[in-house]
Amino acid sequence: MATAESLRQEFMDYMDSKDIKYTVFDEEDNIVYLAFGGDKETFVLVDFDEDGNNADSVHFLSSNFAKAEKSKIPLALVRLNEINRQYRWVKFYMSDDGEISADCDAVISPGTVGAECVQISMRMSNIIEDALDKLAGAAEINEEAKRMFDVIALMKRLG
Repeated sequence: MATAESLRQEFMDYMDSKDIKYTVFDEEDNIVYLAFGGDKETFVLVDFDEDGNNADSVHFLSSNFAKAEKSKIPLALVRLNEINRQYRWVKFYMSDDGEISADCDAVISPGTVGAECVQISMRMSNIIEDALDKLAGAAEINEEAKRMFDVIALMKRLG
C-alpha cells in the first residue's frame, strides 16, 4: 500500500509534467491547493489521507466558496438540495452562518493518481461553477475565503 506522501508526490509530479500550477498547502498533512480560473474562480484542496486504513483515498474540498446572507439561507438550502440531487459525486452543504462548501472522496491507485486527481479536481471545479450559477440570488461567491486561500498559497510558494 502506498503512503499519503508518495501519492501526493506522484500527483505533484504529474502536474509538473503537464505544467499545472499548484501549491503544497500543508506538506505534513499532504494537502495540495489548486486554483481554477474560468467564468468564476474556484479552488480545490486535495487532501491525501494519512489514515493507515484509508491510505489510498483522497478527499477533495472547496471550503466556504460561497455565502448566503441570513435572510437567503432558506432559499439557498432549497437550491443546494436541488444541486445535490443533480451531482451525486460532489456533496454541497451549508454551515449555520450560511457558508457553503463542497467535497467529494475518491479511492485512487498508485500509478494513476495524477491523472485521476487532476480529472476529479477539474470536474469538481466545473460543478462548483455550475452550482454558483444555480445559487444566483441565494448566495454569492465568498471572495474573502478565496482571497484567504490565495494569500496562504502565495505565502507558501514564496517560502
